[in-house]
Amino acid sequence: FLFSDCIDEIIKECVIEGNRGEELEGRVLSGARELLIKESISRDNEMYFVYELLESLLCYEKDQDDLKRIENAINHPLNPMNIGSIFYKKLVYGRK
Repeated sequence: FLFSDCIDEIIKECVIEGNRGEELEGRVLSGARELLIKESISRDNEMYFVYELLESLLCYEKDQDDLKRIENAINHPLNPMNIGSIFYKKLVYGRK
């Protein structure tokens, strides 16, 4: 899947060297959103965390439950690059 298979070592190196983590996350999340617009995902699907991540990131007013869903999705085993962590940090630090 998008969160684990398409980001190889060369892409990781380019992201790190170019300090382009936010761009990578944005592109991956945008691609995931497009897929979920076309296909619904059930709660029992192992990739449901992607839906929760997007819903929580995109909702206008986030509460503690939204932040927890984002954190859980970032740390999900099927999200080895921790996609969403840069946006999460901006949300958390922006609240302080």
